[in-house]
Amino acid sequence: MGRFSHISDVHLGAFNDPYLRKRNIDSFIWALEKSLEENVDFIIISGDLFNTPIPDVPQITNAIKKMREIVERDIRIYAIYGSHDYSVTGSSIYSILVAAGIISDLHRSREDNGKIVLEPVVDDKTGAYIYGMYARKGAMESEIFEKITINPPSDVFKIFAFHSAISGISKDMQFNMPEIPISYIPKNMDYYAGGHIHERIEMDLPEYGKMVYPGPLFASTFVDLEKIAKGGSCGFYIVDFSKGINKIEFIENEIIRPELVEINANGKIPEEIMREAISRIEALQLDGRYLLLKIWGELSSGRTSEVDRKKLIEIVKKKNAAGININVSQLTSREFKGIEITNRNQGNIELEIFEKFLKQYGGKNESLIGERGKNIAISLLNLLRIEKNDNESGPDFKNKIINATGKIIGEEEWK
Repeated sequence: MGRFSHISDVHLGAFNDPYLRKRNIDSFIWALEKSLEENVDFIIISGDLFNTPIPDVPQITNAIKKMREIVERDIRIYAIYGSHDYSVTGSSIYSILVAAGIISDLHRSREDNGKIVLEPVVDDKTGAYIYGMYARKGAMESEIFEKITINPPSDVFKIFAFHSAISGISKDMQFNMPEIPISYIPKNMDYYAGGHIHERIEMDLPEYGKMVYPGPLFASTFVDLEKIAKGGSCGFYIVDFSKGINKIEFIENEIIRPELVEINANGKIPEEIMREAISRIEALQLDGRYLLLKIWGELSSGRTSEVDRKKLIEIVKKKNAAGININVSQLTSREFKGIEITNRNQGNIELEIFEKFLKQYGGKNESLIGERGKNIAISLLNLLRIEKNDNESGPDFKNKIINATGKIIGEEEWK
């Protein structure tokens, strides 16, 4: 008999808003404490523990302390790199926690005649065989998935942890994220611990087994928060097993349910949008509550910048709200139209913008064309998000960024 928690898409360090950032971190601490309370033997995190490879460490210190406390209580934390955890330079807080023994990395592999053999991590308390496949930006891991082979014993409980979207699995692929075919996934596992899709999915697949995506533990985007406001659930799973699955239970995270106001801007001018937004905000009881304001559609005239977000924030503050998140990503104007974006997820918006610009690229440097150019652009953008540590000198930080840039672009081209 054994019991484990399956957590995914935590995105520690997400949000600039202090209120949301704290709820994000509090959710992870709650999930660890709940796992301890439920007497789990181990915890699996199926990717995107962090929102960026190198988050602001002071912001996530309490989460790291709690992880260390869990490990000291003899509960292993098994994990894989998610697309947000991964750094092309190899610099990541995830790698540091693996080196420190706080996280046990599940991806163990070796090459054999053109195949990639995944080796198991065998949990010493339960005997479960756990295999892990890391993720990369833009589903670049799909080339490796195609070569995977696994040879587990038949009489053990087998878990496959991965962080990829699978074709035909998701019912609501609102992010249009890259997918891999189901044929790439190893068959005959007892439990598939999925991550990456921000949607709760639980299904039994012939020739495979129990396929589970917990969805985000809390949220990392406006879209996640919007789903919660509309009654959606977020949380994690606890699984009881012996030779097969005995019980699977979803533990819901009820740390916050925001208030949502949606305004259709089609055919309106900015002044009308402001009047409607103020009227609807004034009608709400917001004491201690968090407000999501979504304004979408095409203005008949005027500029989107004429929707005075600062004024709306001040009105919400006066109503003693916990905070406000204003989303105008789908607000356009007839007077100005930029690149048309179909995605709503921040990471995939970035990918789409780079893809469209690279198609227009007329330069002579072939390394900036196609998939490689897109990956270079995304990696450089992630590099720009890295903040200087308090104990790091300016010159040291500068050299770190310069060296990382050389690795991304290619040392010879960088010189």
